[in-house]
Amino acid sequence: MKSLKVISLLLAALLLVGSLTACGSKDKKDDGATSSTSAAEETTQEQVKKEAIEGWFYAEIPEGFKVSSNSDTEFVGDNGKIISVSLRKTFSDTPDAAAFAKDKADDTFKAADDLTIGKYTYKTLDFKWDGGAASKKLFADVYEGYVAEITLFCLTPDDADAKAFLESFELVEGNPDDNQQKYLQEKYSNQ
Repeated sequence: MKSLKVISLLLAALLLVGSLTACGSKDKKDDGATSSTSAAEETTQEQVKKEAIEGWFYAEIPEGFKVSSNSDTEFVGDNGKIISVSLRKTFSDTPDAAAFAKDKADDTFKAADDLTIGKYTYKTLDFKWDGGAASKKLFADVYEGYVAEITLFCLTPDDADAKAFLESFELVEGNPDDNQQKYLQEKYSNQ
């Protein structure tokens, strides 16, 4: 958790520097240092963007969203907006994303059309949250024996924040459970 907080702070600082640069802020010295600093900042920002979340997936975290204090895979924005990601193992009674969606469908979660966005096709369920705000639960087969479950609270895939997240969502290469376990071992061995 500490490393993600540090990464979040680093990203926030880089975004601030980038926004100052974009707003016309300039270093008073014009000795070429500005362009080399910008290149270094861009490299660092790209490295932060490529950091695997919980060791098993990459995604673009929407501007204004922060990592939740409850989970490293839950991102909280304004007005009750939350993007939550879980990795689910499949079993004989829930062998794939379609079975997970069917198992979850009830009076609260209504089956909806499949959605293809980014690298995956999702089985989806519509539901209402926080006073009736349209929300969506998505399930995708991401690796043999594993399903990603993404829940959009007070968001739909048409919202710019959710769309950017879903378009950029992808698995880290290899077994997601092994990747997540390795990440957690490293995280807790460094504390």
